[in-house]
Amino acid sequence: MIALGFESVERIAAMPVRPGLRVARLAELNANDNAAWCRLTRNSGADSVFASEWFVRAVLTHFDPGCEHRLFISVDALGEWDGVAVLTAHARLGRVRLGHWRGLTNPNQFTGMPLVRRGRERAFWSALLAALDRQATGEAALRLNDCPADHRVTRALLDHCSAQGRAVEQLGRRERAALLSSHALITQMDRGPTPKRQARLRSLERKLERDHGPAQYVQTASADDVEAWIADFLALEAKGWKGRGGSALASSPGSAGLFIDAVRAAHAGGAITCISLKVGGQVIAMSSFFMDSGHGFGFKCCFDEAFASYAPGILLLRRIMTLVGEWPEMQFDSCSAATEVTINALWPERRALLDLCIAIDGPMGGTRYAAAMSALRAWHWWKNISVAEAV
Repeated sequence: MIALGFESVERIAAMPVRPGLRVARLAELNANDNAAWCRLTRNSGADSVFASEWFVRAVLTHFDPGCEHRLFISVDALGEWDGVAVLTAHARLGRVRLGHWRGLTNPNQFTGMPLVRRGRERAFWSALLAALDRQATGEAALRLNDCPADHRVTRALLDHCSAQGRAVEQLGRRERAALLSSHALITQMDRGPTPKRQARLRSLERKLERDHGPAQYVQTASADDVEAWIADFLALEAKGWKGRGGSALASSPGSAGLFIDAVRAAHAGGAITCISLKVGGQVIAMSSFFMDSGHGFGFKCCFDEAFASYAPGILLLRRIMTLVGEWPEMQFDSCSAATEVTINALWPERRALLDLCIAIDGPMGGTRYAAAMSALRAWHWWKNISVAEAV
């Protein structure tokens, strides 16, 4: 039983279904819940892959051993899930002491908005924020990181808060490479205004084949192919600089487990492409991306550093861009770092991601939220002044 000032799972299970919000841990979901979550994933569109049931389940399975995260589930009058936000309570917001709820984040999860059924975005936010306003535990804010500014769920949140007069603070903003319109899918590498780069890549591929044999771009097909691809990827990434630095997927049992579970589940649902560049039967670069229903998301990539002079990662990226270009209406989020020079040079558009902090209007919540935001702004002002003086 969860006692957080919300209705307990046991009490809800004994009551007739009605619109509203319930709270549960992952382990407390029953077969009907799991089926409803899967239906919600199917009905929410491929624009929310990192909030899907199978991805979130992988994150919680491998990164929440203490079951600290709660699923805040909005349910409609027929018992169907309108949406689910995975939140955990925190005592501090950066350097400021402020009890708040924080959305699920993970280094392998590249967007942070909740999973919400299409057309039910405002209903979801209305139910969630109203429930948080009524809580008994005193959190004064909801923090959500990596929310795409163009996403329907993010826009609905900002519109709902504006209509309510609810305070929202933008704590951060960054951009990453993306292909968001059909004209951008005419790749700069193949038809764009950089003939020198095109010639260089063609020359590198010819040199690679001359030195090591024919280049093959191989996509996985069967479940056995995927299992072999997973093993090869983990080994190849661990052999490089990430392995030496301890940041490879294989360096952490949790990260490796999440990767394995996510790739298996996505392949079973036909939502992932796993591709390798081979020469002479040897894998020298690998990548994967989620793609379904007009939306694509880069996931993981690695290459053999022994072949770095041939730029195998960029050659493989060119192949991926060709594949993506076969769907003229595809929107593709690279999910790369904002500072990734290579992909920023090759992909012409940018997707903005926002870190948001939303006020919760419980007892004294608004006052504590306003004081915390003022303290954060003062801290950042002082930090910027100090950096400027040091320079």
